[in-house]
Amino acid sequence: MKRQDYIKNQAVRLKQLIDKRDKLSDRYTSGDLTHKQTQRLSAEMNFLGMEIAQTEERLAFALGYLLPENAQEEYRPSGFHVYKGIRAELERTKFE
Repeated sequence: MKRQDYIKNQAVRLKQLIDKRDKLSDRYTSGDLTHKQTQRLSAEMNFLGMEIAQTEERLAFALGYLLPENAQEEYRPSGFHVYKGIRAELERTKFE
């Protein structure tokens, strides 16, 4: 894959994620939710935050600001969930 295509794809994805986060945030602060809906929305926003952080790391890597070995080792979107970082993915990513 060409570097510029990878950057474009990740930038588009980042915009989509941020737009979704903003929409969910507006809904969360509206106050028209039940307790269960608030919990569900909060969990979704936590995972969305993780996706945004991963996409930002992919962009930083593609732009040359981040080396794979400096990528975040793990993500903790909630107190109960732990996910491996994207270091291995970045190490496998090669540009033409």
